Amino acid sequence: MCDRDTDASLRDAGAPLVSQADRWLTFDTPPGDAAFQSRFLKTTLRSRLDGPFLYIDSDVFVRGPLDEIFSLDCDVAGAPNHSRDTLAEQIWEQDEVMLRNMGWAIGSEVYINGGVLFWNDTMGARRLADEWHRRWALSAGRHESVRDQPAFNSALLATSPRLAVLDHRYNAQVFTSPRVATDAVAWHFYAAENRGIPERYNALVDEVVRTGTATLEDILAMVACREPWSPADLQDLVIKSASLHDQVFALQAERSDRRRQLLETAEALGATQAELRGARAELQGTQVELQETRAMLQGTQVDLQETRAMLQGTQVELQDTQAELGRTQAELGRTQAELQDTDAKLHAATAELQDTRARLLAVRTDMETVESTEHSLRLEFRAVQERELAARAELLFARQEVMSGHAELAKTSALLTQILSSKSWWLTRPLRAMDAMASQLRRGVLSNRDEDPPSP
Repeated sequence: MCDRDTDASLRDAGAPLVSQADRWLTFDTPPGDAAFQSRFLKTTLRSRLDGPFLYIDSDVFVRGPLDEIFSLDCDVAGAPNHSRDTLAEQIWEQDEVMLRNMGWAIGSEVYINGGVLFWNDTMGARRLADEWHRRWALSAGRHESVRDQPAFNSALLATSPRLAVLDHRYNAQVFTSPRVATDAVAWHFYAAENRGIPERYNALVDEVVRTGTATLEDILAMVACREPWSPADLQDLVIKSASLHDQVFALQAERSDRRRQLLETAEALGATQAELRGARAELQGTQVELQETRAMLQGTQVDLQETRAMLQGTQVELQDTQAELGRTQAELGRTQAELQDTDAKLHAATAELQDTRARLLAVRTDMETVESTEHSLRLEFRAVQERELAARAELLFARQEVMSGHAELAKTSALLTQILSSKSWWLTRPLRAMDAMASQLRRGVLSNRDEDPPSP
C-alpha cells in the first residue's frame, strides 16, 4: 500500500513491484513530504485493513518463513529495539529526547522497534493503533519529526494490549547488534541512516538502484549467506571484527558474573549441604505433591484449550458487535437529526405557549375586574335586602296597629248601634256622622290589608 504520489511515480516508472504484489492499495494522505506520508499510512494501517497482517519496513530483508508469527495469541507483536536485551540499550537518544519533551512514559520491560510489527484483528490492537496514530500526529505537529517509535511505545503503556515480544532473529538490526545477524530470519538495515559502510546487502541494493533489476541468483545468494557482509572485504572484516569484539565483551562479562556467582556458591555450599539433608525429606513429600499437581495441571491445560476456543468464539461475536455498533451509530445520526427537528418544533411551541400565557394573563385581569364588579353588586344586593326587611317590619307593625284600630272601631260601632237603638234624638245626628267616619276608616283598613309588600 502507498500514497497517491508514490503510486503515480511507481506506475510512471514502470516499477515491477506494482504487478508483483497480490494486492496493491492506494490511499489519500495529508500533504507532506515522503517521510510524513509513509508514517501517516504506517500508523493508520490497522484501521484501514481487515484481518491480521504483518507490517515489514522496506529496509528489511526476509530470509526465511515468518508464518510462526501468525500463530501468536496476542494483540500485537514486535522485537526489541537495537536487538538488545536491556531497556537502557534499546532506547535511542533521539527517542529519549522526544519522550521527555512530550511528557510520555513507557514500559519498564522492553522498547519495541517499529520495523517488523504483527497486528492481530482485535479490539486491543485497534485501540493501540488509534492511540499510536493520535500521539504520532501530535508529536509530528509539535516537533516536526516523523519518528513513530516514541509514540508507539508510549501508546503501548497507555492502552495495555496483549504484547508478544519477538525473538531478535525476526528483526535482526545488524548495525546496532551485528552478532544477531547470523542465521536471522529477517535482517533490518536502517536504510534511513547514512552509515557509509559498503556491506554486501548495500551492494545488492545499489545494483538494483543502478540497473533497475536484480538476478534471482544474487537474491538467493544473499538469502543463503549466514551474515550480510563478505569476509573478503577489509571494511566488512572490520564490521565482522566489531561483531566478534561485541561477542567477546559479552562473554567476558558473562565469565566475570559466573566467577562471582561461583565464589558466592562455594560460600553458600557448606550451609546448603546441611539444609539439603532436611530438604531431602521434604523433597520426598514434595514429589508426591508434585505428581498431584501435574495431574491438576493436565486438567487445567484441557480447561485452557476450551477457554481459548471460547475466546475465539467471543472474538467472532465481538466483530459482529462492532458491525452492529456501526449500524447503531448511523441510526444515532438519524436520531440526532430528528432531535434537532424536534428542538425547532419545541422552540416554536414554546413561543406559542408564551403568547398563550400572555393572553391568559389578560383574561385573568379581566376576570379579576368582573369579580370585583360582582362583589360590589353583591354588596348592593345585600343592602337592598336589608332595606326590604326593614320595610316588611314596618309594614307588619302598621298592620298590627290597623288591626288594633279595627278592633276599637268594632267596639265603637257596637256602642253607636246601642245608642241609636235608644232613640235619643239629640244624639242621632252626631252619631250618624261618626258612623260615616267609621265606614270610611273601615274601607281604608280593608284597602291596606289587601296590598302585598314589594318583592325583592
